Amino acid sequence: MFTLRPYQEQAVSNVIAAIKRGIRRIIIRAGTGAGKTVIASRIIHGSQAKGKRVLFLAHRAELIFQCSQKLHDMDVHHGIIMGTYPQSVTAKVHIASVSTLVNRQYPDPDIIIIDECHHARARSYEKIIARYPKALLIGLTATPARLDGKGLDTLFDEIVDVGSYTDLIEAGYLVPFRIFEPTQIDFKGVDTCAGDFNKKQAHERLAKSKIYGDAIEQWQKLAKDRSTILFAACVADSKRFVDSFRAIGVVADHVDGTTKPEARKKIFDDFRAGRTQVLCNVGVATEGTDLPIASCISLCNPTKSLVLHHQMVGRGLRINPGKTDCLILDHVGNHGRLGWIDDEILWTLDCQKKAVNKTKSEATTPIRTCPKCYYCMRGGTNVCERCGHEFKVKSRELEKVDAELKEATRSGAPKTYTPHKDELTFLAEKMIIARNKSYWPGWAMVQFKMVFGRYPTLSNEDVKIRIMELEMEGR
Repeated sequence: MFTLRPYQEQAVSNVIAAIKRGIRRIIIRAGTGAGKTVIASRIIHGSQAKGKRVLFLAHRAELIFQCSQKLHDMDVHHGIIMGTYPQSVTAKVHIASVSTLVNRQYPDPDIIIIDECHHARARSYEKIIARYPKALLIGLTATPARLDGKGLDTLFDEIVDVGSYTDLIEAGYLVPFRIFEPTQIDFKGVDTCAGDFNKKQAHERLAKSKIYGDAIEQWQKLAKDRSTILFAACVADSKRFVDSFRAIGVVADHVDGTTKPEARKKIFDDFRAGRTQVLCNVGVATEGTDLPIASCISLCNPTKSLVLHHQMVGRGLRINPGKTDCLILDHVGNHGRLGWIDDEILWTLDCQKKAVNKTKSEATTPIRTCPKCYYCMRGGTNVCERCGHEFKVKSRELEKVDAELKEATRSGAPKTYTPHKDELTFLAEKMIIARNKSYWPGWAMVQFKMVFGRYPTLSNEDVKIRIMELEMEGR
């Protein structure tokens, strides 16, 4: 048995409270890296103790084995229903592949938990759900909407929200991020297909852009020492990127939906172990992919889907020893269209409405680029936050630098984390934060270990004195 984080415990309590109010179809919305599977495992553990039969649905082998490991950690006896995998006849808890279970019979479950439930409108899911109308239905997702952004009220009745990205970053459960982006790419005239850009037309538009062609050069300049996940628009592009990385001596690999399970597992394992530095993929390393070593996300896949945008960017925010932040290299202008991952999103269950980026919709000024140093900003400032250049109000022309990404910022954005050379100051600052925000005891120690690779050996007296000094300085 392992200890849940405070917000995870609160999520379990909120789900129980909703059930007591008579809600039978609930979505647990938790951002990438917040631990949706851990929350579900605790619910399953409690249900098993009461003799309940639980069915956990997932659409990919990685998700199935990830949940299985969490249940093992909680000593929950369970079986797996997937292809020719040996099936347990004694277990009351089963983790099932949707594609397998849709063609099999299963005793009526008391609870059905659906991982990545934004897929649950698919016919295979709905067919399974319809078999068990009396079951309590719990969905797990970071993005409770279909690809086109519309809600899921035909299946669910309530959303239980589990902390914001801002809260999780400030508490140290996710890492801060920095965004580098180009001047906006024009996708006007590109058709929409299934709620997103027509991939063929988008690829043709990108192929004419120097920004897209310089993805390798920009990575060398900004992130050459980082484990990187690159999202490509098509298989041909992904493989081309792999060839380009290998040509400069970088170990890179490619994975897509047609990669066989054994090969896919090896590719992911090599990346997790650091044997592969760059993982190029098409539509695979998104939802449910646990790759905390990644500290750079390279976006070479344009999208107008808020759901896909969050799924891609979120891959880089998980904490990992020695990891202090995540660089997001946005070569296709997704942030300009859809906003930042920690923006306030108004998710809705209404299938006639789309999720809304409240922060972006309320912005009074667009993102603007400094014509002197090309720093990108959002907000009402008339002075560049980086170089001090004063914008001329009458001038609307901004210099375009197609071949280079520049760092973006905005008013009210989380501060970019810079590792402290002074260990004493670092620990003192974290202890002040922990006290002010009522974080759990030991949080500051864990933050120290994440950065310096070990727990602090500083004397308590020295830390107390440094805390007093910082407070006198107003920090």
